[in-house]
Amino acid sequence: MEALGISRTRWSQIENDHTMIGAGAIPQLASLFRLDQAEIDELVALRNAASTRRNAWWLKVSDLLSPELARYYGLEHGAVRLRHYSATLIVGHLQTEEYARTVISNHPDVSRADRDRYVEVRMERQNRLRGDDPLNLHVLLSEAVLNYEYGSPTMLCRQLRHLADLIRELAATLEVRVIPFSAPASAIVGASIYGLLDFASPHLPCTLLEESARSLRITEDDEAVKFMELVHDEGTEKALSRDDSLQLIIDKADQLQRSP
Repeated sequence: MEALGISRTRWSQIENDHTMIGAGAIPQLASLFRLDQAEIDELVALRNAASTRRNAWWLKVSDLLSPELARYYGLEHGAVRLRHYSATLIVGHLQTEEYARTVISNHPDVSRADRDRYVEVRMERQNRLRGDDPLNLHVLLSEAVLNYEYGSPTMLCRQLRHLADLIRELAATLEVRVIPFSAPASAIVGASIYGLLDFASPHLPCTLLEESARSLRITEDDEAVKFMELVHDEGTEKALSRDDSLQLIIDKADQLQRSP
């Protein structure tokens, strides 16, 4: 910190993704870590990309988010690929607003006053699915997700229709695979929600998010990441094909629509 001329407070803000390192500090940083010119150019490019990505929208709601969650949203926004799994919920990037509102309203840690803002945050995250540099999203869902009726059967039907529309619309960057009840047992059965973030830079390691009802864990630990990558690959092998998954989603929506 002394070598860079940065206070302890500002360094803490940089580490927690609350601000960016100044452009003027990059030469000192490069000298301190003995970076070669290619690495310096990449560091500058990463900083420039971060400064132009919609002005870091997650920082504008930092009062709403824990430091860990704000950090994750920043990482997610800069990632090129996200491999995701959920056992009981449609993942946030693919939720309708009414589905998201119902899920958020049922969370015991979210106050009534903050519900609308949390919904807005979830909708903002979905912007990464479109645009000039869309996120490549690979989602595994337990078949239970298609049957868990948050809100009402009618709302779930609309959510599944929306999911099917997204799968067709974003065919180049979105893959959703369903792990059926009939699939052989695998390690993924013990998971709840996780995400694996990959980045364009070889200097940025894959980052793992593990989420439960009461905790959020973000780690770049190589052993933990490799284990969850194996779990995800095994889950993908157990899942239905892309086309069969889409058909199962449509069939479930049709079933719900026919229900009295």
